[in-house]
Amino acid sequence: MTVIINEDNCNGVSNCGACLESCVLGMLNVVEDKPKAKILGCVDCGLCINACPSGAIEKKKSVI
Repeated sequence: MTVIINEDNCNGVSNCGACLESCVLGMLNVVEDKPKAKILGCVDCGLCINACPSGAIEKKKSVI
């Protein structure tokens, strides 16, 4: 899975960080106080999406 992070809706890791705390595999990096998804290794659990109080994270829809 690839997640899309809407940086305009994100409150910043220093203000929130719920997505980082919820990701048990550590698949998010912090770049300029915003989370960035690591492409490889994400297992599609959706915990970061559910944890984000601002709704800034969603699944990238794949085109098949």
